[in-house]
Formats: sequence, structure tokens, C-alpha cells
Amino acid sequence: MLLSALVAPSARADDQSWTSLYAGTEYDGSGWASCPDPIRISVDTRALDPAQKAKARKALKAVLAVWNKAKVYPLVYGGEIPVRFDKATGVSTPEDGVTRDRWIYLTLVKASKKATSDTAVVGLGGPLRVDPDNKVIVEASAAFQAQYVNKTSKALVEELFAHELGHVIGLGHSTSKKDVMYPILSGHLKLGPGDIAGAWALIRPCPTSTAPPAA
Repeated sequence: MLLSALVAPSARADDQSWTSLYAGTEYDGSGWASCPDPIRISVDTRALDPAQKAKARKALKAVLAVWNKAKVYPLVYGGEIPVRFDKATGVSTPEDGVTRDRWIYLTLVKASKKATSDTAVVGLGGPLRVDPDNKVIVEASAAFQAQYVNKTSKALVEELFAHELGHVIGLGHSTSKKDVMYPILSGHLKLGPGDIAGAWALIRPCPTSTAPPAA
């Protein structure tokens, strides 16, 4: 399941609390496991020129610092990994075909000029693999519209990245404008009460290995 961030002049908020990305399904409440090893986040910036790449990487690192401040999961930058973006599904998968546990793939993709309008979808994010027995997300991806990231303000780019990371963590949309999971971008980069409460609520126990100990 993928959810998106939108750009629009305004929208009404109400008192609805945070939601699970999988609300109403058998995977409701799925999240990442609280294992000590970090969740690594790589990015594919091949659609950008050198200056734009630097802008995107700087924004991503700023967003990781914001989410890490909440001390929910240890998120670290994992460098550049080329991915294939499927326009039909909005899913990004690594070109090398390697399956990586506790990994999130980000990519910047080109879109038509029309798709950069004020009401366009500018980001998509969600899990790639979920362990159904433990409701643990083990791999995820998010894609961002390159033209939007290139032309918009630093504040909106950072909020967009923070919002999609919320989706890959397992959060659905919030209707509180205080949360970065509110679906309309406004240019603030502060996690709201719903963001933090939801992220903490979705933490899953770290699965224990059933393999016998080494001799």
C-alpha cells in the first residue's frame, strides 16, 4: 500500500488521531522491529544535476535527524543505490536485485510538466516487504518527483521527505496540521504529537532467531 503527499493551497483539519498505513487490513499495526541494528536509507539521485543532488542529500540528512530525535528507530544514511521505479505501482526496487533487510530505498523520478502543478502528487511511500507473522516491515521504498524537489523551497522538500518516511515507518495520514503526516505540505519540519505517538505505537518486538547456537 502506498500513500502520497499532496500540494494544495489549504485543507480542513479535524481531531482524528494518527492511523496505521494498513488500517482496516490484516496488517493493521505493522511497523519496524526494535532491533539494535539501524534502518538504512539509500537514495537514487540520477535524475538530478550535481547541485540538485547535494540539495536532496542535505534535505534527507536533516530529516533523518528530525526522526532520530524522536528516538523511535535508529535511521542512518546508506549512500546511493540505483533503483527501478515502477510507474504503475509507485514502487522502487534495487536494480541489483539484492534483498536487504531493514532498508529503505528512496528515488527521485522525472514526471511530466503537468504533474508538477499545485495539486499534484509529489511523493509516494510505503513498505515493500512485511513479515506477516510478526507484522514487521523489513523493506520499504519512497519516490519523489524530481522537478518538484528541484524547484521548491528547502522547507517543503524537507517536509515532503519527512512525510514519506512516516509512511515507510508504517504511518497513514493524519488530519492534524500539527503532524508531518498531514497530507498537505505547508513547510514545517517538526514532528507533531500524532507523528510521535503513532511511530512509538507501531514499534514491533525484535524477532528472536530460532537457529541453534554456533558450536
